[in-house]
Amino acid sequence: MKVMNFMGFTFSALLALSMSSVVMTSCSSEYDEVMNDSEDRGREKSEQLIRYINNKDASGIKAMFSQRNRSEGQNLDAKIEMLIDAFPSGITEYEISPYVGGSSGFDSGSVEFNEETARIYMPRMGLSSGDEDKLIIIEYTHINHDHPNQVGVNMIYYSNNQDGTELQIGSRWSSR
Repeated sequence: MKVMNFMGFTFSALLALSMSSVVMTSCSSEYDEVMNDSEDRGREKSEQLIRYINNKDASGIKAMFSQRNRSEGQNLDAKIEMLIDAFPSGITEYEISPYVGGSSGFDSGSVEFNEETARIYMPRMGLSSGDEDKLIIIEYTHINHDHPNQVGVNMIYYSNNQDGTELQIGSRWSSR
């Protein structure tokens, strides 16, 4: 009888261990997907923004923003027009740093939120970040299970070192 109880316990323990392994694998695969694809997402967001600026497509830029930014106004339309006006001939020379930072939160082993940043340097002549004439920083949220209305671009920051112009479009939101 003791042998049967021990075997039953061993079988139950092995079953629980294998089930938790499946759960942890699926959670870690969500995390891996978020982290592994971040460079591609950053490059994609940057190239999309450059296309919209070059095509003078203000509605396309506005559509990149999260639902929360669009619904709360933030003077998006006027500021987007200012960004487009800053590039009368479009953006032809640039260097994209597709993933320069971000943060992720975890809830029960899965990704709860993921914020990332991409940068566009125009032009970048040297290796120092102070060498660019103009800089665009795009901050966006890729996943937010708790606040899905924050998924999308949260903020676009533009800086022109030649004339001192700075422009912030949108707002950062707490993702928690």
